[in-house]
Amino acid sequence: MAAKIPTKAKKTRASKAASSRNTKLQFPRFSRPVAIATAVVLVILAIITLRFVFAGDVTQPELWSQSPLGSVLIKSSTSASGSKYVQFAPAATPLPSATSANCTPSPTGGDDTANVNAAILACATVNITKPLIIDGGVVVNQPNRTITWSGTGKMTRRADPLLRKDGRPVISVVNANTVHLVNPQIVGGSPVLDTTKPHEQQACGYASNYETNHGIQITGAQNVTIDGGLITQVHGDGVYIIGDSSNVTLNQITVSCVGRAAVTNLASAHTRINQGVFENATWWIFNVEIQSNSNVTDYVIDRPYIGRSTREWLLAVCHFWESNGYTGHYEGLVVNKPTFLTPLNRTLYVANCQAPGTQSPTITF
Repeated sequence: MAAKIPTKAKKTRASKAASSRNTKLQFPRFSRPVAIATAVVLVILAIITLRFVFAGDVTQPELWSQSPLGSVLIKSSTSASGSKYVQFAPAATPLPSATSANCTPSPTGGDDTANVNAAILACATVNITKPLIIDGGVVVNQPNRTITWSGTGKMTRRADPLLRKDGRPVISVVNANTVHLVNPQIVGGSPVLDTTKPHEQQACGYASNYETNHGIQITGAQNVTIDGGLITQVHGDGVYIIGDSSNVTLNQITVSCVGRAAVTNLASAHTRINQGVFENATWWIFNVEIQSNSNVTDYVIDRPYIGRSTREWLLAVCHFWESNGYTGHYEGLVVNKPTFLTPLNRTLYVANCQAPGTQSPTITF
């Protein structure tokens, strides 16, 4: 006899099965902004994944070297495709501008040479209005520069009691075109006497270690004009012209108390000295001394006031150096109506060079 299953138990199992069939999957509900943000993140992850799948590059490229035309060479350590050039804008290094340098340098309490040179590099016009210390050398090697001294402005080089050899001029104008120095005030180191040689016993500010420590040196420059001013207590020459400079003009400048010559001209064309006072030179007032294959041509000194020097007021020579094979010469040297401030200083020394083209100076009293 078959056993009967209780009716109540059957209904219970059937009801559970039916309930299971009618149950739906339930997901947590999110707000719309969260859903959008989630979708965006998923899209970004998908793009990154596809990039590495198809490009085959690594995440850390190595910078190998600088390539031409402003490119950087990037090479992946595992990329099958090899090297790639990635272009970028080359980083320019502009010269300092007037906004990054002070065109009117102020005293620092120490050596002001670097500040003055930065101003000259950056500014077409530089103003010297206060006393500055120039233990280094001021260099003008940019075209179209004007430096003006006014007020208490001056450039002073401190003395070196150890007499270490130092050949730097206070100011050097080097390979520049169109430079204007207005009222330069230049004071060299304190006078130091070197009496090891007879002619230096009465020197003004001379020391043999500093004999090329000039006030202003002009080297290979064109169209340089110096208007007025004072150069004093330098151990070398007041103004030193060399390097085939041209169109140098000194207007009413005063050079007083220098270790060698007031003005030395070794290689130039079309140099003019207009008036001015030149005195207290250890050696000569005006020195034309050919020491190379370059020439001094068309050199006119007009109405200068000439004071004391321990040697001749004018030296014009080149035979000292011809034994070295130099072929340079001077021609067109003219001194017009000099005024002598002392009757003891009227001697001169002139020697015609053996080189072709040499002409004797023309001196008109």
